[in-house]
Amino acid sequence: MSLTAQHKPVFTPKYWQLLLIAILGSAWIWTSRVPAADANPNGRPPAAQAGHPAPNFELQTADGEVINLSAFRGTPVVLNFWASWCGPCRAEMPAFQLIADTHAGKIAFIGVNTQDQIDRMLAFAAEVGVTYPLPIDTTNAVTARYRVNAFPTTYFIDADGVIVDMVFGGMDQALLEAKVLSLIEE
Repeated sequence: MSLTAQHKPVFTPKYWQLLLIAILGSAWIWTSRVPAADANPNGRPPAAQAGHPAPNFELQTADGEVINLSAFRGTPVVLNFWASWCGPCRAEMPAFQLIADTHAGKIAFIGVNTQDQIDRMLAFAAEVGVTYPLPIDTTNAVTARYRVNAFPTTYFIDADGVIVDMVFGGMDQALLEAKVLSLIEE
């Protein structure tokens, strides 16, 4: 064999394909990264699970008030997904209002209403005397982002905006009070 027959070119078509894949992959990673403002100190992206920042949302109440979760940063939040046709939701709502009143100024309650008729929702809220915000998820986008599969579903969010606990199903007053006290004391 001659010396030239043993020498292969370095830049083969396979080399260019691998280089192109590496460049495209790097570009994809760069463009799909989570902005620093959306990550907690641990660098975790927003997600509906404990240890992650709560996904932000903006919804309106029946009277047009805009509720933005990030506006509550600095205050612990109890985020409850509910509907007026849901028996366990109806059973726990008076306890939510009582505890919201008891700990006013220390914690915020938000009751995201979904899959409901607005007139029924308003009638039930008036019956219970709910004073905390009740934004309405008309498109179910926020409900889906929080992976709510059953009502009620409640997220406990610390003052830094990180989910620390979740409850799927109804709660009695004692359990809710314990979880709220734990959240306030953090």
